Amino acid sequence: MSRQFSCESQQEIAQRYQQAMSQERTYESHHEITQRYRRELANCNERMRVRKINKLIDELTIIVAPKIQKPSRATVLERTILYIKHLEMQVSLLKSLHDVGNKTWHN
Repeated sequence: MSRQFSCESQQEIAQRYQQAMSQERTYESHHEITQRYRRELANCNERMRVRKINKLIDELTIIVAPKIQKPSRATVLERTILYIKHLEMQVSLLKSLHDVGNKTWHN
């Protein structure tokens, strides 16, 4: 009886829910429809969340691990942290060089 829908959009799920609820049904079947709608919506939201995370991990992989064939998420995150720390050190170094240059220039 349970029908699986793909996660095209939340709007389509809501439309199917409204159509199903507009038909004459017993309280129990309305309750089942509502439960199914909530489950489908939650599943859709979770799939969208996972897709977004996967896309962001893929983008980070291009930056921090472009030569590794299929790095684990842990590897990508570890390399991202190292990369951010490296960039922070470069910013700090550039600031200190800028400060030294300004002091030398004004003296």
